[in-house]
Amino acid sequence: VFMVTPDKDYCQLVDDNCVIYRQKGDAIEIIDREAIEAKYGFTDPALVCDMLALWGDTADNIPGVPGIGEKGAAKLVREWGAVESILANTDKIGGKTGKNLEAWGDKLLLSKELAKIRLDVPVALDELALKVCEPNYTSLKALYAELNFSSFLRDLENVSPVEEPMSAPTQAPQTQLQEVSRAKAEAKRRASLEGQGDLFAMMAAPVETPAVSAEVAETVDVAEPTDGAMHTIADTPHEYTIVESAEQLRDMCAKIQSFKEFCFDTETSGLDPLTSAVVGVSFAVEEHKAWYVPMHNAPVAEYVEIMRPMFEDENITKIGQNIKFDIMVLRMLGIEVRGYKIDTMLLHYLLDAEARHNMNFLAERYLNYSPIAIETLIGKGAKQLTMDMVGVERVAEYAAEDADVTLRLKRVLYAEVEKMGMLELYNRIEEPMIDVLADIELQGVRINSEALNNYAIKLRELLSRLESEVRDMADEPTLNINSSRQLGEVLFAKLRISNKPKMTKTKQFSTEEEYLQGFAHDFPIVSKILEYRGVKKLLSTYVEALPQLVNRASGKIHTSYNQAVTATGRLSSTNPNLQNIPIRDQLGKPIRAAFVASDSEHTLVAADYSQIELRVMAHLSGDESLIEAFRCGEDIHSATAARLYGKSPDAVTSDERRRAKTANFGIIYGISAFGLAQRLDIPNREAKELIESYFASYPGVKAYMDGAIQRATEEGYVETMFARRRVLHDIKSSNRTVRGVAERNAINAPIQGTSAD
Repeated sequence: VFMVTPDKDYCQLVDDNCVIYRQKGDAIEIIDREAIEAKYGFTDPALVCDMLALWGDTADNIPGVPGIGEKGAAKLVREWGAVESILANTDKIGGKTGKNLEAWGDKLLLSKELAKIRLDVPVALDELALKVCEPNYTSLKALYAELNFSSFLRDLENVSPVEEPMSAPTQAPQTQLQEVSRAKAEAKRRASLEGQGDLFAMMAAPVETPAVSAEVAETVDVAEPTDGAMHTIADTPHEYTIVESAEQLRDMCAKIQSFKEFCFDTETSGLDPLTSAVVGVSFAVEEHKAWYVPMHNAPVAEYVEIMRPMFEDENITKIGQNIKFDIMVLRMLGIEVRGYKIDTMLLHYLLDAEARHNMNFLAERYLNYSPIAIETLIGKGAKQLTMDMVGVERVAEYAAEDADVTLRLKRVLYAEVEKMGMLELYNRIEEPMIDVLADIELQGVRINSEALNNYAIKLRELLSRLESEVRDMADEPTLNINSSRQLGEVLFAKLRISNKPKMTKTKQFSTEEEYLQGFAHDFPIVSKILEYRGVKKLLSTYVEALPQLVNRASGKIHTSYNQAVTATGRLSSTNPNLQNIPIRDQLGKPIRAAFVASDSEHTLVAADYSQIELRVMAHLSGDESLIEAFRCGEDIHSATAARLYGKSPDAVTSDERRRAKTANFGIIYGISAFGLAQRLDIPNREAKELIESYFASYPGVKAYMDGAIQRATEEGYVETMFARRRVLHDIKSSNRTVRGVAERNAINAPIQGTSAD
């Protein structure tokens, strides 16, 4: 029996017929009796359990014995055997070790029980049930969605069969979204900005940070106390108050205004801040205490005027989780949220960009506290309620807890951001962006729905014509082009466009777009199929979908711009994605043209940095030739081509410039010779020579790339010029492919991230 696992715990199960099969880098390691004896010095693998009990394992919550590590544990087991025998001889062991063993006797026995792999669990073995079978994709999708297994969901989309065309996108819910001294980070940042122009000089200027309240100053470095158990509202003392009258609301506001900061959260009937009704607002200024103000059955106008001075006081800091949403909700009530804002979602985004940032996840990670799940109030699925349909008492407890937990999170996360030297990044870039994005989202953008509807008719006619052409070319009058199974059978079984066709995990012919691209040049039918798919995507994703997303109240589309999604610091756009509107091809241009100014008194203006990432690369690398090309206002791609091909810029051909442009941008992303060869459709050898010539022309770029990887390997992260951090967990991975991705990110993240900043 081979146990395929990297887990050392399973060594206790090794015997003459059972070994561990473990991958170690690119090699395979077999751990048998002899391997265990060679490593630990005892012959019975079952004693590994006793060694682990002495040693302990924090990952598995096995306490172990203080002062005893792996070597000490192995020595004790080697000399005395099992834990029970060791405890019976503590007087002979003597010294500090003997005393610790005696004092931790009960916990040591518990540790052994925890470390032991149970073989007496009453589970019947049905070998047939272990046979690999076709997954139930529908059930898996539902389970993964329920458990928020987003990576698994993406993987599933790549393997599950697609028989029907995708329906038009619907508007998804609004996204809910470690120690380096500040002096070191500031010194690095200023050094990188030294000698730059107006933009960088402006960024180097000091930022005035709003004062933090006395309560925060006293508690900012104190982590939440924990006894190891996950706490909930049921076992945590708290004082949550429902505000039931205008008089009580005035008293609450008066108390809040005596503090320098307060935390708030809104509860709404839906997820669209423009159309949802405000159900209530919760507030917190002290830990484990909060107020909830019900709004849907209250004199809203009176309540708004009572709360307005508190929200519009610029001298009071406002705290929230995904605070932009709450700002927009209150704006619809006529309240402007002014003053310095602290968003716990954005604070955590700076700390760990690639992790989740929702409040429940943060509370469990930093506070050891599990908040009330919203599903316990409104349910989920087809029978889901809206918050205004839930009793006030239940909403009050949920909402007040949200404000309380967010306040507690702020005091932990704000301290961490300051420790890591990113408070200025938050103050200069992230915090001001909150109000900017709220303004943009509320303003919205107008589209010409009539023009899109007319264009949809043309695209449907084009689709019909393309479908007929594909059927004629395939000599299959009833072919359903949207069926991957039918299409695969025609292309690979009937027309045999490949002798060794790629198969899916469900044993069907693969018709993925990227795979089919390789046949488009030689087989016109494949080119026609890809054209059909492109038109269909334009139609369903943009032309038909965009008019459906127009807000009835404003007559505009109101996308959500997300600050805490991308790993690079860039914004993302959802519901709909307005950053991905096609324009490069002729079919896409009418879609872009359908975005129009609000009225005849306004016009749309487009502004863009000129080759900003290449300029940042020139700055970070310090390459004199690259810098000089920019200083002289040269066409950077022609200048690069001239160097690569040993010509004057005037003699560079359009194809040479195209190759140089691909190399310029590819180098930023750490492109390989293979990748460049694919992009340029040239042999690998030629691509390799092109990259070598590039580095010879710009030696500073090569030095920067090597240095970036080395620094990332040493520190585990890279930074932008403004101290935005990208943690690279896989930079030391033994897996070459995984490590290669991390190394490319080490090169690119400071460039792309600085551009985003």
